[in-house]
Amino acid sequence: MKIGNRKGFSLIEIGIVMVVIGLIIAAVMKGKDVIKGAEVKESTQNYMSKWINAMDVYYDKLGYNYAGSASLRAIKEFTTSSAPVRCTDELNVTTPNSLDELFTSAGMNINQLIKTNTNDVCTQTMSGEFTQDAIVGANFAYITVDGQAKNAIIYTHVPVDVAKTFDKMVDSVIDGTRGRVTFANENSNGEASVLSANTEKAVLTATTFTSAAWPTVEQEKVVDVVVTLEH
Repeated sequence: MKIGNRKGFSLIEIGIVMVVIGLIIAAVMKGKDVIKGAEVKESTQNYMSKWINAMDVYYDKLGYNYAGSASLRAIKEFTTSSAPVRCTDELNVTTPNSLDELFTSAGMNINQLIKTNTNDVCTQTMSGEFTQDAIVGANFAYITVDGQAKNAIIYTHVPVDVAKTFDKMVDSVIDGTRGRVTFANENSNGEASVLSANTEKAVLTATTFTSAAWPTVEQEKVVDVVVTLEH
């Protein structure tokens, strides 16, 4: 029996196959990055951005801030306490003190406005592209950042890459030092965090802070994000 000559793949053909396989793998990895980036953006829009909107609408409707009053528009002045207002705190003695009732008094349904994956408008589980899951909490305070005293929302335990995405969405830059979204890296006591590392009961380490550039994921996995309000 005569066996004909069999021709194998040439080096050029093998090279082409390897290039095609590489392009397919790159496309798959890029697709995963795009999907994760979209998830991060959606998560910040549904929680962090929605709280900013809620605070703005609350002020527009009642003329004072959540946790404030007609005579005191600042969010809890720090004359007697260094604790910020937590989302779940009983707040204004002149109005009903449950969260639902407070926002209902402004004609708002906070549970319809803010949807979270924890079934609690005060917290949201988030993860970044390079960080693990973290439970982000909302807190409200009257603080001074870079010499300017303003009402602010302070989000605790935000994955650092999520914080950067949020900064880009709100301020169109990612630096932590300009615009409404800042990284308050150092307070008046020289400490490196706005709030104590406890989501359930956040305590301000000071009321005066200096902003700084966002750390890398190698330096910090989660950060406290300060969003100053325009009222």
